[in-house]
Amino acid sequence: MPTEGLTNLRHEAAGVVDHPSGYLALCARNTVFAVDGQQGFIAYREQGRHYVIFGGVHARPTHREQLLDEFLEVARN
Repeated sequence: MPTEGLTNLRHEAAGVVDHPSGYLALCARNTVFAVDGQQGFIAYREQGRHYVIFGGVHARPTHREQLLDEFLEVARN
């Protein structure tokens, strides 16, 4: 992830990360899933056929379900 992208992610994370290990999501080695126009993200790594998510869905409670549904849709395809 470019430095600018990581800086923006850290700024956004301050408002949505509420998981005790949410700091793991900010590792530069992670891939970040986000939807344009929607605040929040999911940080993950691919391990073979699996995606390992770090810290859960980082979004406001009202946006978590939709963000997770969209991530799962992409992951299935």
